[in-house]
Amino acid sequence: MKRDMELIKIILSNIEDDKANDKIEGYEEQMVMYHQALLKDAGYINALVRQNTEIGGGEYSNIFVKDLTWEGHALLDILKDDEKFKVLKDLGKNLPLEAFKIIIKKIIESIL
Repeated sequence: MKRDMELIKIILSNIEDDKANDKIEGYEEQMVMYHQALLKDAGYINALVRQNTEIGGGEYSNIFVKDLTWEGHALLDILKDDEKFKVLKDLGKNLPLEAFKIIIKKIIESIL
C-alpha cells in the first residue's frame, strides 16, 4: 500500500476532533487501519493495534486510536498549513519513514 498524505491529514484531524475511531468515507477500512498503524509506528498517535496473525494474514483486525502524541499535534499543525502540506505530500510519496520524520522535526524546530 502507498502512503496517502491526504488520509493521514484526515486521520489526525479526526483524532483532534474526538472522532478518532469513526469510519472515513471514501477509504477502505484496511487502508485506514494501515495508515493508523503507520502513524502509531512513527510516534504520532497512541493506539492499540491488532494484526491478523493467521498464515497469509497481514491485514489489521482492529485498531483503537486513543489520542495524538505531542509530535502528532505538531505534525497536524504543519498539515493544516496548505503550503507546507503540499510540500510534505510530495515528499511523503518518495521518502522512507525515518527521512520523512527528520524533515518534519526540522520544520517543527523552525516554527518553534
